[in-house]
Amino acid sequence: MSNTNDNYMAVLLEQIRDEVRSVHEAVVDAPTRGEFIELRHDVAELKQDTHVLKAAVADLSQDLKVIKAAVSDNGRELVDYGQRIAKLEAV
Repeated sequence: MSNTNDNYMAVLLEQIRDEVRSVHEAVVDAPTRGEFIELRHDVAELKQDTHVLKAAVADLSQDLKVIKAAVSDNGRELVDYGQRIAKLEAV
């Protein structure tokens, strides 16, 4: 009876060891509290950087609209000069 009881205990201990290994493998790669706080800080900085980039893109978009308007205006002036030159050449 003692041999059967020893075998039963050995099986239980092996099962417990396997479960402890499984838990250890699951937890070993989890970030520590300090690493988690650092990751949170990094994410907050990235969010702030994203807001700054969005504002910069909006500014560039506005600048591009101004440049586009100036180029369109220059194109109209060139057409006007072309018409005036054609009239002068026709005289």
